[in-house]
Amino acid sequence: MHRGSFRIARRFVDKYFSDRELLIADLGSATASGQTLTYKELINNPKRKYVGIDIFKGENVDVVLEDGYKFPFPDNHFDFIISGQTIEHIEYPWVWFTEMARILKQGG
Repeated sequence: MHRGSFRIARRFVDKYFSDRELLIADLGSATASGQTLTYKELINNPKRKYVGIDIFKGENVDVVLEDGYKFPFPDNHFDFIISGQTIEHIEYPWVWFTEMARILKQGG
């Protein structure tokens, strides 16, 4: 992740992530070679659970998707979904967003 994206994400976390328990998904979480900045380090808090999700195995990935358009989580599962530098790689974003909406809690 580039530094500008990291700074924007930090402002978002500071503004919207209260000190309550949160389950947070990071779609497209795999880190590139030599990458040092991740959303995971911004979310580092004992009350927040981070789940890195990607179609590739790698660092910062907790769940590898078999199908990038079907997420293996129940409806209304996550409090927040973060995804940076990913949508430009999604061939069918309308399908992807529908699946994100399904796993995101109401008001998330």
